[in-house]
Amino acid sequence: MTRHSGAMTVVTIVLMVAGFVGLSRVPTGFVPIGDQGYLLVGVQLPDGASLQRTDAAMAAARKIAAATPGVLHVLTVSDVSSLDNNATLANAGVAYVVLKDWSKRGPSEDLLVIYEHLTKALATLPEATAFELPPPPIQGIGNTGGFTVMAELRDGSQDFDKLQTLLPLPYRVSAVRRETADVVDLDLVPEGGRVPGFAPGQFNMIYAFGVGEVPISLSGNPADTSRFVHTVRAVGAVSEAIAGAAPGTMLGLRGPFGSAWPVAAAVGHDVLMIAGGLGLAPLRPAVYQVLAESERFGRITLLYGGRGPGELLFRNELSAWQERPDISVAVTVDHADPAWRARWAWCRR
Repeated sequence: MTRHSGAMTVVTIVLMVAGFVGLSRVPTGFVPIGDQGYLLVGVQLPDGASLQRTDAAMAAARKIAAATPGVLHVLTVSDVSSLDNNATLANAGVAYVVLKDWSKRGPSEDLLVIYEHLTKALATLPEATAFELPPPPIQGIGNTGGFTVMAELRDGSQDFDKLQTLLPLPYRVSAVRRETADVVDLDLVPEGGRVPGFAPGQFNMIYAFGVGEVPISLSGNPADTSRFVHTVRAVGAVSEAIAGAAPGTMLGLRGPFGSAWPVAAAVGHDVLMIAGGLGLAPLRPAVYQVLAESERFGRITLLYGGRGPGELLFRNELSAWQERPDISVAVTVDHADPAWRARWAWCRR
């Protein structure tokens, strides 16, 4: 070996250089961070900040994250600090940013690009500091492993279809139509899968991520299996979030649930349907079904009223139904305006 000391020195130097280059390029973690389909965003406000300020900051962070290309939906939780082992703190919150399936993301929507985009966009939050936390390479290690939810069937059955109904499925808002100043129609289509059938009178549980869940009646045509239609009035925090959803917004949905209008029992008989205001929304699927098989029923009549002409729902459809020979439609209001030309008027005793 001493006779080849020069060659051995060269080999040693080559190995040292190769080791240095390799260590500088290989990830230093035990396992490199991979794209697991989600990441966390921690939000921190100054000490002493109220929960109301935190909620406002979380809403702003959710809006920014939801508008990021490659993001499917965002779930925010206030009053939790991801930097303090998930301790309860009024001035902190965490957002779970769920990404689209890898097959539906382009080359510019990988984890690193989304991470960098969020870093720049969230830096504009005026009152809070936001930081992105990719999930750990090994689940259960670190503070960003997420959370686990377990649902249990307590009736002794093995009905896994029933268990599945407890989980909200992602639905995308495909269209929004305004009916009145505070009422909109939302068309919801599933993000994969199909729309299950429903009966007139049933409802879905609709979840606005990071806000809450409320029951909303189905108002579309039961024969239309391409979408769910819901008519929503903005009257609270959750319904305001749902009614304010723009096309492309992701909502969670469970259902359909509830009993149905006894349409089949009315076959061979006259049908009288009466609704007021927003009450026409859950009744509209029954109108669709009866009119689709109008020859099986006797006389069909719809009576509908509202506080004023501007608060009537589905006005184009009401006009179209009034032109049909197989249904009698009468519309009335409490307070008419000079342009009101309906055949019937409200009578007070």
